[in-house]
Amino acid sequence: MKDFKPYYELWTTIDEWNKSHESWVNGPFEEINSAGVEELVERGQKTMNLVLRALREKEVPGILKICEGLKSEVTDFSV
Repeated sequence: MKDFKPYYELWTTIDEWNKSHESWVNGPFEEINSAGVEELVERGQKTMNLVLRALREKEVPGILKICEGLKSEVTDFSV
């Protein structure tokens, strides 16, 4: 389970981010829950930092690149 956890966290965070981001960008503005957005962004940044640390130790460059991309996207959104 310990070996699989970073991959699971990456997969579920990507899924949640993509679904949420799509609704924030293309959905009605008045339906955006600002507290929910803030919580998801903070959790996404924290999770990606943990996943990046774990994946760097495993030396999986393709997946590491995906993780870095999502981390960058979440960080850019938060600025």
